[in-house]
Amino acid sequence: MRRILICSHGTLAEGFRNTLKLFAGDMLHVDVICAYDDDEDPEKKLDHYLNGVNKNDEILAFTDIMGGSVNRILNQYRMMERFPEHFHLIAGVNLPLLLDLALYKPDQYLEKNDISKKIASAADSIVYMNTYIPDMSDLDE
Repeated sequence: MRRILICSHGTLAEGFRNTLKLFAGDMLHVDVICAYDDDEDPEKKLDHYLNGVNKNDEILAFTDIMGGSVNRILNQYRMMERFPEHFHLIAGVNLPLLLDLALYKPDQYLEKNDISKKIASAADSIVYMNTYIPDMSDLDE
């Protein structure tokens, strides 16, 4: 089963989960860890999460900031090989990337190359609109 894990400082992860459910309904298994929103240590929250993960699950773990404390904690766990074989850690989450990876080939394990392509595509979706000039031939009349 593909599981989506979104980890953030504060409740940003919860907002992403709510928005994913808006687009995909209940067809996705989405877990969140909102670090520093209460007194519970983020590492304890991750330990609790890990205890419920099946070794055959595919985990797509997203964090809000590369190099931030939440990302560093997850990366340490990843390097200790406590996660299943099909564990992918992605820093710098955004909604287009979440949707694209969550819904892509839902019945298959994702390949590293597929994930890299989806990350590049999501990066292209970040546009400074003040300098964007649309191709007028693409606009409907």
